[in-house]
Amino acid sequence: MTELELVRREVEALPGADERARARARDALRRELAPPRKPRRGIRPARLVAAVAVLAAAYLVVVIADRRPVPTDPVAAAANALAPTDGTVVHTISRTSIVFRSRARTTRAISDDESFFVDGRSPRLLDRTTSNRRTWLTSETACGTVVYDLRDNTYVVFPFGGRPPRDPAAVARKALRDGYVHSRERLAFHGIPAWKIVLGRKRPTITLVIRRDNGNPLETIQQVVTPSVSRTETTTYTLVEHLQRTTAALAETRLPAHADAFYVRMPGRSCAHFGDINSLTGRSTTP
Repeated sequence: MTELELVRREVEALPGADERARARARDALRRELAPPRKPRRGIRPARLVAAVAVLAAAYLVVVIADRRPVPTDPVAAAANALAPTDGTVVHTISRTSIVFRSRARTTRAISDDESFFVDGRSPRLLDRTTSNRRTWLTSETACGTVVYDLRDNTYVVFPFGGRPPRDPAAVARKALRDGYVHSRERLAFHGIPAWKIVLGRKRPTITLVIRRDNGNPLETIQQVVTPSVSRTETTTYTLVEHLQRTTAALAETRLPAHADAFYVRMPGRSCAHFGDINSLTGRSTTP
């Protein structure tokens, strides 16, 4: 933590100035600047500096106090919004823009996501992604990932560790869980009081903008830059809500079965019966 951050934290801890304190500061400055009744050489510099300092201090405290309430720890507030520990189901709707630049060309893509996530002893996520008029359902658990392609009517099973998370909120959850915070600062996001948190293991790779009042994400930016290419992924959230842990809400986190679907399983070990053909299609591998 830098010296500036230490000073800022101490100032933010000051109590808000009441109306009486502000009135005293204004009266002190008004008396000092009022025209003298008798001719005199001028205002004493020391008294003027003191009065201005009192008024400035009162104004500073008022401005900071007006920004309350804010989470005491924005990282913890963001983690609680995306992965609450009370068992509620997190429902998010977002749009992601991906820009890929190389020496030869620049390409852009846009996708829409709707996801349902529940944390706990067996965390589970179901994400619906639509891009270029094509839709995928992605189920992520501690045992691995299953992707269902609606157009091709195909399940593809990736055992644990075989496929990185696709859901933008899942990427933010992982970065927050790792806890590599490079910086945090306050800002206004389209007029909404917000925190900007920069995350990354070795260098800043994810920027997370969250609301100050509840920690809900407003925007995430993931960036990967190499000497030859760069990839920037910007996600804007239109809905973040917590649903009660009901049977209907939990059903939204499970991948539906399709009896006539094709089935592909990638190599690798996983939990017993994870992503087996019987659970996804109702068919058996034996004739």
